[in-house]
Amino acid sequence: MPIRARSKSDWRYMDFILLSKIVKMEAGIRAAQVELDAVGMMVENKRGTLIPNPLISFIDTLERR
Repeated sequence: MPIRARSKSDWRYMDFILLSKIVKMEAGIRAAQVELDAVGMMVENKRGTLIPNPLISFIDTLERR
């Protein structure tokens, strides 16, 4: 079954609101992923112990929304 684009008249105001929220969440996920890639999966805490980067759980939370 081919996927077709909606015609302009088929879009409702609420569709645009939801689409805007999805795009903002995706932008946040991508920005956090870029930062995670730069810093790494493990970070050092104040005691000098390596711990999982808190960005991992932040990204996970954003993806679950």
